[in-house]
Amino acid sequence: MPTIRRYATALLFSVAALGLQKLFVIWSGVPSLGVFYPLIFILAYRSGLGPALLSIAITSVGSALYFYGPGPNFSVGSSADFVRHGIFTLTALASSIMLNQARKSRAELIAAKEATEVSQRRLNEFFAKAPLPIAILTGPELRFELVNDAHRKILAGSRSILGRPLGEVIPEMPKELGEALSRVYRTGQRFVGQQYPFELDWENNGRPYFRYLDFLYEPMHGPAGVEGVIAFAYDVTELVAARKALEESEQQIRAYAEAMPQMAFIADGQGSILYYNQRWYEYVGMAEGETEGWNWRDQPIHHPEDLDATVKLWQTSIATGAPYEVQYRLRRSDGSYRWHLGRAMPVRNREGEITRWFGTNTDIHEQKLVQEDLARAVKARDVFLSVAAHELRTPITALLLQSQLRGRLLNRQGAGYFGEDKLREMFAQDHRQADRLARLMDDILDVSHLSRERLALHRSDIDISTLVAELIGRVRPMFQVKDTVLSFDTPASLMAPLDGVRIERALSNLLLNALKYGEGSAVHVAVSVQGGQLLLQVIDGGPGIPLPEQERIFQRFERANASADITGLGLGLFISREIAEAHGGALRVESVPGKTMFELRLPHR
Repeated sequence: MPTIRRYATALLFSVAALGLQKLFVIWSGVPSLGVFYPLIFILAYRSGLGPALLSIAITSVGSALYFYGPGPNFSVGSSADFVRHGIFTLTALASSIMLNQARKSRAELIAAKEATEVSQRRLNEFFAKAPLPIAILTGPELRFELVNDAHRKILAGSRSILGRPLGEVIPEMPKELGEALSRVYRTGQRFVGQQYPFELDWENNGRPYFRYLDFLYEPMHGPAGVEGVIAFAYDVTELVAARKALEESEQQIRAYAEAMPQMAFIADGQGSILYYNQRWYEYVGMAEGETEGWNWRDQPIHHPEDLDATVKLWQTSIATGAPYEVQYRLRRSDGSYRWHLGRAMPVRNREGEITRWFGTNTDIHEQKLVQEDLARAVKARDVFLSVAAHELRTPITALLLQSQLRGRLLNRQGAGYFGEDKLREMFAQDHRQADRLARLMDDILDVSHLSRERLALHRSDIDISTLVAELIGRVRPMFQVKDTVLSFDTPASLMAPLDGVRIERALSNLLLNALKYGEGSAVHVAVSVQGGQLLLQVIDGGPGIPLPEQERIFQRFERANASADITGLGLGLFISREIAEAHGGALRVESVPGKTMFELRLPHR
């Protein structure tokens, strides 16, 4: 009620009360203030304290003016009238204050009740319309007190529910869930149940089928303790179906993985390994199940030099979803490492999230070795072409220079300039350069044949003693030029089924090698037979070959001394060993400072 209206009403009713009092005085002859109490009480309770105070003031002043004297005045006829008037005023004032407070309390109570009713309506509406099935069961028998529409629909259909015990309403309830509800009621501890199958008439059409539900049972507390249980149900049928589909898909993938010749693995979306196929267990020498809780990053499976790069690439793929591909060495059960190509692809769900990684490890060890050999071959080819160009250019350049010099001398001096001694010297120079060029070409041709595995042998019975003597006779002048003593020791005659041309080539390489690196020391050739094998030993007194170099010098394009003063393609020892092995023999070296021996072992018979 608006404020002006409330005060106007108080004024109007107070004046009316004074009028009634006047009539009462005329009728009874006795002034009475009691007629004003109902008015003041009603105003205090209905309109508030302000209008009540206004009414008290009007009625009190009006009574004093018109009812206690011979005319309108403020005098009081007697002390009793004064006391009665004061009691009226105080009583009316106190009553107004109390009634006004009662009015406020009532208003607050009504407002609280209305708010409670609104909240209750909203809660009931939410409860009834909640998409999840919710039920409230009370008492030891767990009777249904409240059930929302979703719960009524999927668990009870059209059956009567409220007030009935759980066992009557849902007799098909799994025993475990019924016991769980009773336990929650007794103990006050919540219960969570997952993926329980229910065969019910879900659509109320007489055709029951299975669906899967998760359950949450919460105790409902009251003044006396647990009064009931609030039951929530969640339909997870689609989730279970998706999980089963994923499991079936994984089973198929695992069947394919077991049929693969490669090692295979499956990881979850975060990169944790879930599965290895049998090939993997066989390779690493572990039993299936040993990898439970196993972290491949902490195990000595990957080569230490490859592990950091492998982990970094795997983490990048997990973070970005990019396909994973890396080459690394994996330790086999025998402790050896073999090169593998590791690949993995992500598997995504409908939302695009990565749920699985499917990967393989393919053995590429042989290919890797071939690649490494090819790289070494390419490098060796480049070195060979560089050295060969230099070595071939030297004799050719010498021949060209000598030819140009002779032409100029012929033009200036005439033919008479070239006497017999001069001609012999020129022929000797030409022969040395041509011989050097021929040896280089022989080396190149031999390497070409060896590279194509075409080192054919033409065996015949030869006298190795004669072969050695004739070879030493041909090369002795070269040793004499460098003041190097060359000696040999052979039996009078020693026959063996060998390719004489190839053996002479191998022995010639050993002799020229001793001449190059012997630094002027004496060179000795010894021929003997031991244990059914023919031994040809070339011994020099040079500085020796360090032990780490003694195997390397038999490789292509390798030399014991890479000094620019030492010429050659670095093929002599390689060709000599290949010739020895083609005969079923071997070539080895023993060297210490001050003595080096190359021993050529060949079958005697």
